[in-house]
Amino acid sequence: MRKWMTWMITWILFAAVLSACGKEVDDKKLIPKPEKKQEADAETETKTEANAEAEAETTAETTADVSQDENWDDFCGDWTLVGFEYSDSVDDIEPSVDNPYYDAENEWIVSDILIYDEENTLYADYSRIGYENESINGMALVKQDPTSDGQPVARLKNRRDGTETVRTLTLIGENELRYCEQESWRETGLEHVMICTYLRKGSKEMEQKKEYQYVDEVTVSTVQELVEAIQSRTKIILKEGTYNFSELDCDSIKNPNIDWIKDYDGLAEYTVRNVRNLCLEAEEGARVEISTENSYARALGFEECQEITLRGLICGHEVEPGYCTGSVLYLNQCSHIAIDNCDLYGSGTYGIEAYNIFGLTIEDTEIYECTYGLVWLSAVEVATFTNCSFMTSEQYSMFSFIGCYSITLDDCKIIGNETKTEYSPFITCQDSLSVNFENCQFRGNDYQVFLEEGNNPPTNTIVFTDCTVEDGKQDLDYPEGITQVSYR
Repeated sequence: MRKWMTWMITWILFAAVLSACGKEVDDKKLIPKPEKKQEADAETETKTEANAEAEAETTAETTADVSQDENWDDFCGDWTLVGFEYSDSVDDIEPSVDNPYYDAENEWIVSDILIYDEENTLYADYSRIGYENESINGMALVKQDPTSDGQPVARLKNRRDGTETVRTLTLIGENELRYCEQESWRETGLEHVMICTYLRKGSKEMEQKKEYQYVDEVTVSTVQELVEAIQSRTKIILKEGTYNFSELDCDSIKNPNIDWIKDYDGLAEYTVRNVRNLCLEAEEGARVEISTENSYARALGFEECQEITLRGLICGHEVEPGYCTGSVLYLNQCSHIAIDNCDLYGSGTYGIEAYNIFGLTIEDTEIYECTYGLVWLSAVEVATFTNCSFMTSEQYSMFSFIGCYSITLDDCKIIGNETKTEYSPFITCQDSLSVNFENCQFRGNDYQVFLEEGNNPPTNTIVFTDCTVEDGKQDLDYPEGITQVSYR
């Protein structure tokens, strides 16, 4: 009986164990396999990332709330275009020495951007007058990632732009704004970028707007350093001293922007060629002289150059008077040349000799001691001489205008010059239109003929306005607009 009871208990326990094992197998069917759980988790994670990206994209396209960002409010104001350049890649949106800079004023382009706050959202009104006139109002500013320097960047949201056009604004400084217009036509593989510099109207930066054409500024102290530094989009500051081109070893010059021709006596003539946006300026308070001992050479020559500025320089020949056959400043095939507060002295043949020039501006400059004449202009359009002095030069015509248009001498002094033959009038004007002397003084000059208008005077228009002559030529008749003052 005891054995039977023991056997029964053992059987019940064994059956219970079997029952328990069977339940465990059934329950496993309700639990996902480990690999399926991982796939589910991955899918959930992907959806989360997608939502995050969508949310980030939505945030990126959020227009600027000026109440949340003090720097953002600095975009507001009235901005005007001062210059622009082009690059060939949509990824290249920085000003570069490889890109010519176009002065907006010289290109006759007027453009403004008005940025304003309306209910804590910024909007921009854009207009451009010139070639390809355009006007777009009410473009919303959309925040973008700042530059590596932390400068705020915004994209302009314009419904008319297709996917190939992107307009962005970067706040460079308190009063400087960069506008980029990027276009990419993927089907043709073409890219185009316009990089524009805008300045805040009425700001101190507007007074120095010409400076924005330069990417590099270099200081030099020798003539060798000077010729090697001459590059496009460069401002060169010359320290005090004499920069004598005759001291150069022309074979040592590695700058492709400098051409040279060696004369029979071993001296060379140097010419700056194919350079754009260059300034040569004397250091403040310094006396800087650029010269040559080569009587056959130009003291300073430029060919096929644009946007050149010379400021505070003394230029001339270190040659005995009468032995020079090269002009002081020679210009050929150039545009927009500015000469400010310079001295151009002989014994150069002419102080300025210019051919095929558009846009020549000379201010507060003295030209003197030249051995052929003061100024020779041929095929020059739009030139102005303001508050300049022309002195103590001799030989042939002092002013020659050949095939020129729109030349103005305003508030200038012409003193102590001499033409030595009756075949050389003091002023020659041939086939030129709109040549004007305004508020000019002629004093102590010697000549037999004051003005010669060429073989066909009706094709010339030379006008004198409020000018005075104190040359002691009582027997000469002067053109209308000149008041002759008795010589004392």
